[in-house]
Amino acid sequence: MDKKFILLVTFAIILGISVFVSAVQKEMNFPGTTTTADFTEQSFKFVKGWNLVQGVMNPEWIQKNSNYIKAIFIFNPKTKEYVRFYPNPENNKIGETNYRWEHFATIGATWVYSEKEFTSNYWKFEDFPLDSTYLFAGWNFVGITSKITGKSIDNIKGDCSIEKVFFWSAPANKWFEFSFSEIIDREYTGTGLVLKVSSDCNLGTSKDITAPPAIPN
Repeated sequence: MDKKFILLVTFAIILGISVFVSAVQKEMNFPGTTTTADFTEQSFKFVKGWNLVQGVMNPEWIQKNSNYIKAIFIFNPKTKEYVRFYPNPENNKIGETNYRWEHFATIGATWVYSEKEFTSNYWKFEDFPLDSTYLFAGWNFVGITSKITGKSIDNIKGDCSIEKVFFWSAPANKWFEFSFSEIIDREYTGTGLVLKVSSDCNLGTSKDITAPPAIPN
């Protein structure tokens, strides 16, 4: 079966229809702090088990059936370890680091475990500029936003030397490798990709190289 078809079907199962609304300023809680920022709504179909979801740091951010959420873990790309945000947040790992978790939530994807399948809107930070997506050497969890869809990994690599890219299929409960040339469809919005880069870098839209500068007059 065609790999692209499998990808599209997989994500169509995972995701509901994206909801695009104007950003609203909200005060939202996550372990150790409260943040005030511009948020937008995103629709997502949670499957039973582990879901990779862009930017969810607290079950309270999920508008319906948040009681089905039993765990949230976030990968810290600096320390290269998972940090539990819910339940019983690991406050020592959250607070005793200079890593900016709010920044992660604008660009990253988190592990969310649901005991049942359901669809709901959730609140997420307003989409961040692609060239402000800073990655650390090694593995990084990157949320798929409107800034990324419609492009390929080659189109958004910026100054990064990307070694591998994977996405998580919740229905299949396994990782699949993602082609660098594969166009990231809008239906993927709200989930995430896992990228391995060779050194610290920034994503960004790659520009076509046309011609060298003109000869001076």
